[in-house]
Amino acid sequence: MSDSVLTRLLLVEDSSYMADAFQGLLALVPGLCLVGHAACYAEAIPLALRVQPDIAMVDLRIPFHPQTPPAPAHGLAVLRDLHSSLPQIKLLVLSSLPEQAWLVPAAQSGAVGYLSKDTSSAAIVSALQAVLAGRSAFTLDQLHMLQPGVGATLSPREREVLALLAEGASNQVIAVRLGISVGTARKHVERLCDFFQANSRGQVVAAAHQRGLL
Repeated sequence: MSDSVLTRLLLVEDSSYMADAFQGLLALVPGLCLVGHAACYAEAIPLALRVQPDIAMVDLRIPFHPQTPPAPAHGLAVLRDLHSSLPQIKLLVLSSLPEQAWLVPAAQSGAVGYLSKDTSSAAIVSALQAVLAGRSAFTLDQLHMLQPGVGATLSPREREVLALLAEGASNQVIAVRLGISVGTARKHVERLCDFFQANSRGQVVAAAHQRGLL
């Protein structure tokens, strides 16, 4: 089969071990070739614009830059920005984060499938084949969770702010990182305090950890 008819896949994953394992898995999916691997948000967007993949497999918990700590906000930002800049790309999530907390924001950010890193190779292959055939890769249980009013908690933007709070970011830093005003950042933090019934940023982060949101 020539390269011109192969489906092109971009992997966004900061773990070199997982990246190597995933490349081996691709051998089980005829017609699919890996055209790039990014380990952080800052690498993912320009690489995608350059190689123009058909599918992107994205880990949610990745760094913004190679030297920064990983956070789910950055994986969501990859999904959202790829969905906006290259809407033809099919976006799949492969993550260790619990789907109960992250399925809805991932779907809202453009994902068509959500896979756990604990899932079997066969299930990952099946999801890739579904996407290759133009279908959604969400399971029936996941589709139920995505119904209006089911599983909806924080918005994708609020989850990004939450992840930055966990890094100890100030309102000014949040504003710069997310490209919003300081006033908007403050309102998001206030909304998080209300949501978690917390009186401080530290209490927000602690409550989020208890609920599996970080």
